[in-house]
Amino acid sequence: MVYSAIISFNEPCFSSGDGPLRCRGAFLKVPVPRRVAVAGFNDLTGSDQMQPALTTVRTPRREVGERAARMLLALMRGQTVAQPSVDLGFELCLRASA
Repeated sequence: MVYSAIISFNEPCFSSGDGPLRCRGAFLKVPVPRRVAVAGFNDLTGSDQMQPALTTVRTPRREVGERAARMLLALMRGQTVAQPSVDLGFELCLRASA
């Protein structure tokens, strides 16, 4: 199988030897990032401390939670949610694993 990148829905998949990547520069004995780039999602605490530092997509988690809670409460009150889809913005944090 030929691949150039591995993307995970979150960083914990990469944070331990039990995950698909042992953030020590190797995935199935393939050097990171020399032969394969690695990226996560959510920019959890410690992502920048992994070896190599993990490229990630930063999300405004607090704002996502607040907006979701307000929308849910409105729906529970029988109100119509005027904007069911909201773009809160995301930020790509390029680090050593890319």
